[in-house]
Amino acid sequence: MELVYKKVFAVPPKELFSDFSSVDKVKSWMVKSDNITTEVDSDFSPGGKYHFEMHSNIGDVSHYYGEYTQINVDHHIDMVWHDGEVQNTLVSFDFFETENNGTKLQVTHANLPDKITYRHHREFWKSCLDHLETYIKKSA
Repeated sequence: MELVYKKVFAVPPKELFSDFSSVDKVKSWMVKSDNITTEVDSDFSPGGKYHFEMHSNIGDVSHYYGEYTQINVDHHIDMVWHDGEVQNTLVSFDFFETENNGTKLQVTHANLPDKITYRHHREFWKSCLDHLETYIKKSA
């Protein structure tokens, strides 16, 4: 199954892209709440590895890791994605400029095995992009 999720941001593609390429920025928005902290290790380059580790205040730990396979600066990111539910899935981010100098971001998560996993990942990406939107507004 393939998940496609789109969201519009009020910043140009170059600025939004930097929110994905900077370890400090990703750590600030990936999954951010009062009861979850995020650790990020990332070599943002084709062939570079990444590892996102989320810690809840009740002791749960979630791992998201893989490898960047393609990066077209300010336009596109492909990464192999592994987590507690899936292995060897592909996540793509496409950055499209909008008329008002904003960005339409399209997240495509391919090779999801079933509807339950699809729903879990749809909620995960929705939550991440909502956190990103909040981070952008606070940074303005």
